[in-house]
Amino acid sequence: MFDMEKVKLSTSPEKLKKPDKSKPATYQEFVDFYIDNMDLPYGTSMPYFQYHNVYELFIVKKGHKRYMIEDETFDLTPFELVIVRPYEIHRTVSLDNLPQSRLILYFGEKYFDRFADVVERCSLFDCLKLRKLKIPASHKLKFTKLLNRITSMDNDDLADPLKYAVMQCLMFELLCQLHETAAVSPHIIKNSPQIERAVEYIGKNYKSGITLESAADEVFLSPSYFSALFRKCTGMTFSSYLRNIRIENAIRLLLDSDESITGISAECGFSSPNYFKDVFRRVTGVSPSRYRLEADDEYQPKFKPPDDVPMKR
Repeated sequence: MFDMEKVKLSTSPEKLKKPDKSKPATYQEFVDFYIDNMDLPYGTSMPYFQYHNVYELFIVKKGHKRYMIEDETFDLTPFELVIVRPYEIHRTVSLDNLPQSRLILYFGEKYFDRFADVVERCSLFDCLKLRKLKIPASHKLKFTKLLNRITSMDNDDLADPLKYAVMQCLMFELLCQLHETAAVSPHIIKNSPQIERAVEYIGKNYKSGITLESAADEVFLSPSYFSALFRKCTGMTFSSYLRNIRIENAIRLLLDSDESITGISAECGFSSPNYFKDVFRRVTGVSPSRYRLEADDEYQPKFKPPDDVPMKR
C-alpha cells in the first residue's frame, strides 16, 4: 500500500548503489507506487538532479521536454516517454514556456507481484531496460484511453484497497502495452547522418507533397539507394514513415484543436479528405471523428498542484 509518510527526500550518498559521478543530486525514496500528473500553462525545469529507489515512467502528453539521464539527453514530444531505472541520476528541462502536460509514474518491480507468473513467463520487465519509447499512431488511442483511466485516481484515492487493486491492474495493463510497443516502436539508427537529415527534412515538410525522390535529392543519394538505406535504418519504408508522421500530426490536431476533419487533412499533407479518412482508419482502426470522440476524457483526470519549480526564463 502506498504510504505518504514514506515519501521523503534525503541527500545521503550511501543511498546510491554506485558512486555518484561527482554530480550533486537529491535522493527521493518511494514505497510501492506513486502518481504525479501535472498540467501547466508554462514550461518548468527541475532546479536539481535527483535519483530514487524505483522505476520512473515519464510520459509527455502535451508540449516538449528535455530529459537528462546519467550522460544521455533526450528531447521528448507528445506520445514519447522515457524510462528511468532505480538510482539513475536525472533531471528534466523545458525548452520553452509553452503549455505542457506530463505524467510521471513511480513503481518498483514488487508492485507487480500478483502478476509475477505472467511477468516472468512473458519477460514483461524487458521493456523497462529501454531508455526511450515512442507510441506509434496505431497504438495511441488505446494508450490514451488507458492513461485517462490511470489519471482518474491520485495518491489519496489509493488508501482505498479496492481502488489500489484497480490501479495495480491498470499498471499491469500499461506494462503489457509498453512490452507490445517496444516490439513495434519506430527506431532510428544514429550512425546514418543521411537518414537523420532525411527524417528532419520529413518532419519539416510533411505538409507538402514531398516524395521519395525529393527526400533522396535532399541528402544527395540516388532514390534506390536512399530507399534501401532508409528502410534499414528505420525499419520502415519511406512511404510508411511519411504516412505515420502525417497521421501522428493529425492525431495531435484532433486532440488539441477544434479544426475540422477537412482542415486537418489539408494541414497534414493529404491530397483529399476522403483519402485522409481511409489512411487514418487503416492505421488507427477508427475514423478521425470517432478517434476524437473516443479520446475525450471519459474519466475526469486529477492533477497535482504545481511544484515550487521556477519557470524557464
